[in-house]
Amino acid sequence: MGIQAWFILIGVSAMTLIVWDGRRRKARQRAEGSYSSGDVPQPSPAVSLVSDIAVEQSPPKATVIPLVAPLKEGSRIGAATSITGNITANEPVLVKGNVQGRVVTSHHSLTVNASGQVAPYIEGGFVTVDGHVSGTLKAHARATLLPQATVQGVIDTPCLECEVGAWLQANVRHRAVQQNVTAMVS
Repeated sequence: MGIQAWFILIGVSAMTLIVWDGRRRKARQRAEGSYSSGDVPQPSPAVSLVSDIAVEQSPPKATVIPLVAPLKEGSRIGAATSITGNITANEPVLVKGNVQGRVVTSHHSLTVNASGQVAPYIEGGFVTVDGHVSGTLKAHARATLLPQATVQGVIDTPCLECEVGAWLQANVRHRAVQQNVTAMVS
């Protein structure tokens, strides 16, 4: 066999391994349920570096979900868009513009981007705010306030995550405990 034949054989072998590895990773993601709900990706096992060698550790007991899930499908309200009226969606919604009315995505994610403004009511399964919300914010699973969030009004959720820098002046209703708490975070 000549040198050219060896290079072709090595190239074909390398390409076969690359294709095989890609298929294996996709099958593993599907088996782990990485994007089973279509809204929120599930966490992958934690990886730590120990003397330049990657070591896979088992995931922690508590489930950690990324703060902002990528919106692969759903409705997007652009930054230059202003809507006066109600929006009801049976899919994820991303608000980058201004909405004066109700935004309801009962069992899907609802994200208000840093440039987004919504008043007087938003409701979703997972609500993430990095913009301005005035009025009632209702999340069926979790509400997350990112660093640029400004929320005034009432927050009704079983789980509230608030990052440093978020500003809120709201009555927080935690359904599991059934108590009202007034909080100001800055």
